Amino acid sequence: MPRKVVYTKDLIVSYAFDLVREEGIDSLTARNLAKRMKSSSQPIFSYFKSMEDVKEEVVLKARDKYNFYISQGLKYSYPFKGVGLMYVQFARDEKKLFSLLFMGPSEKTSHYLPSYDDNSHKIEEVLVKNYGMNIDSAKAIYNHLSVFVHGLGCLFAMGSKVFTIEDVDRMLSEEYQSLTNYFKEVKK
Repeated sequence: MPRKVVYTKDLIVSYAFDLVREEGIDSLTARNLAKRMKSSSQPIFSYFKSMEDVKEEVVLKARDKYNFYISQGLKYSYPFKGVGLMYVQFARDEKKLFSLLFMGPSEKTSHYLPSYDDNSHKIEEVLVKNYGMNIDSAKAIYNHLSVFVHGLGCLFAMGSKVFTIEDVDRMLSEEYQSLTNYFKEVKK
């Protein structure tokens, strides 16, 4: 006789995360999650008061995954560009998670990226430290490029094949150069 699976809170979140990662947040129902777990919904509700609580845990796990990508971008020789590339890479690799984090309705929007993005201050610091900008210029350039990169991310998340990652690499360089030249001219 096969061993009975003992469900933990972390295991249930892992099943929920995989479900959302593959099928999107709208698929996260008690019935679908229980089916994936090959169980009843009883283990779910022994740890969670509602499916909204499960969703919150999935969002936290998705943010962790996203933060990993951004941390890899910050390791590039040009970290600001690396962050943009990894944002788009996350959109390409994790379409459903990207959609969950960045394409849904949000009341927490600042500079076109969700304000819960723990990476904003790190990215602005990179611009100031590595690129010799003052904080106002850094925020302005980050704001402009975040809109540009988000648009590219949305294209990749929707499965568009208009651009390659190599195209994105080149385009980020061009946009960054244009913006830095613009801000140099404005300060004259």
